[in-house]
Order: sequence, then structure tokens, then C-alpha cells
Amino acid sequence: MSVKILVAGSPATAPEYSLSGLFTKIATLHKKVNFNLCIVLGDLFPAIDATQPDPTSAAEQQLDDLLSGKINISVPTYFGIGNHSLPKKLQEKVDRSNGEVCENLFFWGRKSIMTTSEGVRIVAFGGKWDGGLIGGGTKDGDEGTEPSSSLGFYSEADIKGGFGAHTKPVDILITSEFPEGIDAGSRIPITEEVKDAMEGRQRKVLAELATRLRPRYHFTTGGLGFWEREPYMNPAENNKEPTPTRFLAIASQNNPSKAKALYAFNFNPAEPPAHPASFTPIPYISSARGKKRPNPDSSTSFRWSTDDNQQHSHRNKHRKNEPRPPPGPDSCFFCLSYPRLEKHLITSIGTEAYVTTAKGPLPLPSDTLPFPAHVLIIPLSHTPLLSLITPEDSCKSTQQELRSYKSAIEKMLKEKYNHNAITFEVGRARGVHAHWQLVPLPSSITPEQIYECFQKEVRTDDLGSIQEVEETEENMYEEGYNGDFFRWWVGGQEGKRWEVRLEEGKYFDLQFGRRVCAELLGVKGRTHWKDCAQSYDDEVKDAEGFKEAFKEYDFSL
Repeated sequence: MSVKILVAGSPATAPEYSLSGLFTKIATLHKKVNFNLCIVLGDLFPAIDATQPDPTSAAEQQLDDLLSGKINISVPTYFGIGNHSLPKKLQEKVDRSNGEVCENLFFWGRKSIMTTSEGVRIVAFGGKWDGGLIGGGTKDGDEGTEPSSSLGFYSEADIKGGFGAHTKPVDILITSEFPEGIDAGSRIPITEEVKDAMEGRQRKVLAELATRLRPRYHFTTGGLGFWEREPYMNPAENNKEPTPTRFLAIASQNNPSKAKALYAFNFNPAEPPAHPASFTPIPYISSARGKKRPNPDSSTSFRWSTDDNQQHSHRNKHRKNEPRPPPGPDSCFFCLSYPRLEKHLITSIGTEAYVTTAKGPLPLPSDTLPFPAHVLIIPLSHTPLLSLITPEDSCKSTQQELRSYKSAIEKMLKEKYNHNAITFEVGRARGVHAHWQLVPLPSSITPEQIYECFQKEVRTDDLGSIQEVEETEENMYEEGYNGDFFRWWVGGQEGKRWEVRLEEGKYFDLQFGRRVCAELLGVKGRTHWKDCAQSYDDEVKDAEGFKEAFKEYDFSL
């Protein structure tokens, strides 16, 4: 069974602290995705001085609201220690209730090894590094009056005490600081905000821990920034196959740069992790056993990708039909960080989205439109659904920019070439990277003809009914229901969209939108983009033609 998990950055370091705001965001996403559990990284509350309480502070007021049940928590949520100890009131509560703060909110202490009811195994270590800390949980010379479960520090002895967790597979590793060397070998740029968060917070003992545990996912707090490293491959050893680890630093809530502060993902803990399309060797200089970092070309460490023997073939055959998770930004064709991104197709880059000419465009150049003008409008955020972009302000601004691009391209086509356009989107929670496709049509094709053609193909594929939606400020940026969909807009029909709600588990042809447009254009043989492949020179020519024509309408310039 696939488990859906949401990881949230700390609300404690936000310029404006709002615990209720965080849980409202989580509840909104939970309605759409139905998460099994949520993890909050770092500190849930900013530091509160128990000796000088301030009842007027936002933190103390919201702590009282939380403890009195005024803040609703919709999904089972776990948190630990970040940079400091728990507030006194909260510590007293978890001591009395064995870690349960209120309904659906659980404190797992400064360190924890747990398995959820869904079978997800989580190892968590919180606090700040302190070399003078004794293994028992007190600082050298201190009285040790704070319970070790809430102490805001950790020692080498604490971490090494977790090495034994490697006897069973670890799905998620949570640390409050960075493993030393995690950026080694990475090609993905680190923002200045994350560099600030890493400064003085990289620990060799955490690198040893990650090397021992070989987690599927390793999360830490990214301060005011977000960074997702390429997956790295843990080498084969002690009868263990090579397995990938994905490392992510999640930004704090309400950060000024609007970096990603909520990260949703899913996997089946009963299945071995799938190998990503691209990866790096393990970045840490040495493992807990003192071995050197493996050579990326080593046939021993990476034999699954180079060995053609019978054992390899049998293993691949066994896994052939197993579901694989969607690719991350490092292996997504639509992410600007993708190493093999075909940059010659890009025609405009905005603040939240970019435009690229389509690979294998549907229309053919004509006397009235000298280039195909079939384009993709793609959000910069790596997300299967636009509505999952966080925070809410970023979600809205991203969709606004996609609409601005759509309107600008429609205006160019109308004014310069007497063409209209259809824009369509396939929305799937299990998709890879949301995007819109815009296909130009001669203005002689009427809206009525367009609707009739869509209706015919919907009936052919038995997709149910077409919903006509009057767009308002309230529904323009929300899906309105929990499920997959196909939707489209027609140039000149402002304030309207049409959509088909896709039945779960039922086959849907991903070329459906192209199929309808091909029917309208009379080019049925060009339904699939692979049937319309162009030479590199033709791709460059068409992209440059579109870019030049769009220049005076391009608001990003």
C-alpha cells in the first residue's frame, strides 16, 4: 500500500509566527490528497522563556490555543526537538500524556526510532550538536534537570546509539542539522539561504549515521531556503543491494523568498526503493566503517546497472511490473535543473513559469502561421498538480503567471496571425510535473465546433460528462474536488473552462488533448508527438520564430 506523507518546515523561525496558519494549510492539502501522516521539522514553537512568560506573545497565545483544543489538526502529525527545548507548558503536557499533545499531534522526543501503523520506519534525532554533552542527556557540569527527551542538544554518543537501527530498513531519517559533505558531488545549486542554514551545522557523525542507516529519504531544516539534492546511491555491502537516498532541506514556514516549506511524497514501504534515472555516488567522505567513498564506475557497487548476468536479469524481471515513484527534479524533463534539458526549445522564462515550444509539435507551418506555435506553459515548481504548490501565495502567483502567458500568447496569435487557441491540462495526483499545452487553431474553427469535437471524443472514450465551469476568484485556483481531471480553455471564451473528471483506476489516453486538436486541424496522423519528430535545426528555427513573434507580448522581458 502506498503511504502519502507530508513534511512541513518549521513554523518557529517564520517572520510572523502562526501555528494555526500551518495547520490550516495542512488541512487544506489533506482534503485533496488524504495524507496518512505529517512530519513537522525543527521547532514547533520559538523559544519561550519560562522564567519571564509573556501572555501577549503570539507563541504563548497559540500554545494555549493548542493545549485547549482550539487548533484543529486534521492528520496524524509528529514533531521533535529543533534548536531548543520545549516550552515548559508543552513539556509538562507530553510528560503526563506519554507524548500525545492533543488529538493527532505527537511528540517523539529528542531521538526516536518508530514504525507507524502503515509500516513506515522513521529514525529522528533533534537538537544542536554539543561536544560537551554526556551520553545520558546532560551537559557536562550541568545538573541535568531537563528530561533528556526534551533537551535541545545531542552528542556523538546519542547518534551512535542509533547506529543499531540499520538492522531493519529505514524509510525516513530526520536530523536537525546537516550531514557533513552532503553537498559533495552535487550539481544542483544551493541557495544562499540554505548555505546560511548549513554554516556551522554540518556534522560528521550525522554523515556516519546516514551511511549506516541508508534511508530512502533524509530530511533536515533548510532555514529560509529549500534544497533537494540529486539522489545518491548507497553501495552494495553485507548482502545489501545498492539503494538510493533522497536528501531534502525544507524551508521554514512563511519564509521571505517563498521557498518550498511543504513537501508531499508517497511510497510503498513493503517494496524496495526504485532506482532513479540519475544519481551520484554516496557523497560522504567515509562510512562508519572507514571505507572510502565508492567509485561511481565501480562494477561492484553499481553492478545492477552494468551487470548482464542471469541474477541481474531475474531481478529486473521480478521488478518489471512494480510501480515506480515519479522522478524528482533531477530527472524530470520539465525541470530547469534537469541536466539534459533541451534549452534550445525555451522561449520565455518568467518568475513562476516558463514557455517552451513542444517537442514534436502538432500543427504544421502554413502561409498564415509560419511556425507551429504549439507551446507548453510550465510552472518552475516540480509538482504533479498546481494546487499542491506551497505556500498558498506561491500557488496563486504561479497560476496567475500561467494564465498571463496563456492570454499573451492568445493575443499574439489573434492580432498577428488571425488564429485562436486551445489550452489543455491533464491533472493527475500521480503525475510528474504539471503543465499546460497551447495549440493554435485557425479562427475559422468556431467554439461550437471545438465543443462538439471534445464531446465526440469524450463519448468515444467513455469518460463521462463534460462540466462547464464559470471561473470565479474563489474557484480559479482550486481543483474543487479530490480526483484526476482533464480540462481545457478556448481563446476568446473568457471566464470559462471545461473539464472531465477522470474515474480512478480507469484508463485515460494521455494523447487525448492532441487527438481532439488533430481532429480539428485535419492532421490525425500527428496525434502522438513521436510521430512528429523534427531535426534539431528545425526545432531551433521554430523556437526562434516563436520567440521573435512573441517578443512584444512577452511580459518577462
